[in-house]
Amino acid sequence: MKKILFIFSVTVLFALNSCTTQDPGNWYPEAAAYTGQFVVCLYYDDISDQNLIYGYDDTYDIPIFIYNTAANTDSEVWISDEGEIFPLKIKMAITGPSTEFYTPNRSFDATNDNVEWGGDINGGRNPYTGAYYPEPTYEGEVLIVSTDEGRGAIELAKIIPNAATTPGGNIADSIYMKINFYGADLEYISKKTDQDEWADPLVPEYEWAFNKIVAEPAYDWDCVLSGYRWTGYDEDLEH
Repeated sequence: MKKILFIFSVTVLFALNSCTTQDPGNWYPEAAAYTGQFVVCLYYDDISDQNLIYGYDDTYDIPIFIYNTAANTDSEVWISDEGEIFPLKIKMAITGPSTEFYTPNRSFDATNDNVEWGGDINGGRNPYTGAYYPEPTYEGEVLIVSTDEGRGAIELAKIIPNAATTPGGNIADSIYMKINFYGADLEYISKKTDQDEWADPLVPEYEWAFNKIVAEPAYDWDCVLSGYRWTGYDEDLEH
């Protein structure tokens, strides 16, 4: 299997007012201790050679972003890969220090939707197959989309200062993160669009609307991300 390099990256969203001088302290993200840009290997279930999915021996870098949320709290973060691999974008609750943190309630009902699924699929493609979703032909038509990343939670994560040596020989923080992914069936129901949007005013047109998400435990799986904080040096990305 082709091995791919993963990057964990942070984007902190600040609300900037161009007309008012603000205290920079107001911009400090409360979740800063948990965020960073990391280069990791991806494993099924646990760290072992047989469970390795993607490793370091390829220069194809895939970004994963950890965002401070709009609530600016140290009890939740966004984790996203911008649709590159899972796809993944989930707001995850966290508790504990950055050296050992986790999602406190990891049940399906307590976790948040993967917003890369369950959104507007009209005219879009299935991230797994690449095939376009079918267009609805009547009102009330039902479409079920299955995914093994419907929701997710952090079982355990650790960011340890100066515990890793990068491929470039630099000292960096290490990271270990185990994520529980929950399978789900996403239900869409077609609805009639506004008549002024129809190509022919006498021929109704329809679109898909997300209705609900239903747990499908048969699709559940766990992954482990293990690696180091990126130093900013190219030699720590190219292998």
